[in-house]
Amino acid sequence: MHRNNHILITAILGSIVISYIRSFTTKLFKNEDFDKSAVKPRLPRQCNINAMIYSARENFDERQIIRKSWGKWFDKVHFIIGDQGCGIPPSFRLPPTSCTAAANYDQKLYLEAEKAHVQLLQTIENALRIERAVYNDLILLPLTDYYDNLPQKFFGGLETVLHLANSRSNRSLILKLDDDFTAAHTRKLLQSLCDHVESMGIAVLNTAVLFGTFMTDYIHRRGKYASLHKAEQQWYFAMWDPFPYGGAGYAMTPVLAESFVTHKGLLSRNMTQLEDVNIGIFLPKLQEHFNISVTKVHLGQDFFPSSKFLHHIYTSFIEP
Repeated sequence: MHRNNHILITAILGSIVISYIRSFTTKLFKNEDFDKSAVKPRLPRQCNINAMIYSARENFDERQIIRKSWGKWFDKVHFIIGDQGCGIPPSFRLPPTSCTAAANYDQKLYLEAEKAHVQLLQTIENALRIERAVYNDLILLPLTDYYDNLPQKFFGGLETVLHLANSRSNRSLILKLDDDFTAAHTRKLLQSLCDHVESMGIAVLNTAVLFGTFMTDYIHRRGKYASLHKAEQQWYFAMWDPFPYGGAGYAMTPVLAESFVTHKGLLSRNMTQLEDVNIGIFLPKLQEHFNISVTKVHLGQDFFPSSKFLHHIYTSFIEP
């Protein structure tokens, strides 16, 4: 009975979303000013940046707000999206961040939910075609769009943004952002990034440099990443190599971006589903296999997860 109610709620919500998207596409391309307070920060002339923004297929509102506000601050804005949605209804995915169906479910209930979900996917697809034709800022990668595919978005987005920049002879920094960033956060990030570029000089673009808020975290003793800690580390102190926190945004020079793309075959081995953690894993590999030394420039506060230590010990023993 509980499952029936859950499916009914899912179907109702799906209908509401479909109605919303249909109404939204009729006003999507009007010139509303969503954020009049998004005043562009004063930046050095040589601080040219291409924005690589991770977005979900259905996030029409978020992309439109960005276009009308802080998206205007960049040389070029690219929204990175998968070219197809997950065909499994959200309530049947396990885990929810994946595109994998749960092992046990009622076939009849699944078919009912799937019917509404297919209609929703088609409505989103139609709206995306219009949006892409009008704005020409969507990069549709050949992958299914769901959270656990962020590592594939990283490589695919980076490769496409580099190709487009090179075709315009544009040697700009590439700044990774999310479509839920506020104007205030983006302004602060952009100002800090450009201040560092100005102090380092324009020649920094010809070196491998990564800008970000660097942090680390514990690797659990159990679970799918347990084998990835370094052999010399005891499990209770096993930690990832420092990585730029994706939720704060990070940037890289075109030289570093090209290194990631060129060597993605080696770098993508044993990578996690955590896009920012992967970057921390990639950097030592670039040094070890290709003698590429990467300079890390901190844009924010360093984080050390000392407060997570007890949680790490606890979960290491109870997780299956």
